[in-house]
Amino acid sequence: MRRIAVAVVLAGVLASSQAMAEGYHYQPGLHADPFKAPLTAPAVDDSCNGQACVDPMELKLTAIVSGSSTPIAMIENGKGDSTILKTGDFVGRHRVEAIRSDRVIFTETRITASGPVKVSRELKL
Repeated sequence: MRRIAVAVVLAGVLASSQAMAEGYHYQPGLHADPFKAPLTAPAVDDSCNGQACVDPMELKLTAIVSGSSTPIAMIENGKGDSTILKTGDFVGRHRVEAIRSDRVIFTETRITASGPVKVSRELKL
């Protein structure tokens, strides 16, 4: 009986190794990407440049590390999902313009009838 069980296991291992040798391809659409920031996932809108439409003023600024040449900030949404930002990153349509010791400054370029207009907003600790 034990020999039959070992033979069945070996047959399964051989079959799976043959399937891999015949062209197994990883399909990322079937698995969640563990490296994707949680705030860039849900709804995609064309006006948000292919990113989730998130208003930074609806987020909570939870931490800032500003003692280095590249300061970083941590923001959190209402569900408790957080992400790290650095200067130049985007949150929806808003670009991180600067990270100060007590605030993050976002800019958004809006297209108006008279041309593009930059709008700045601040998220404070």
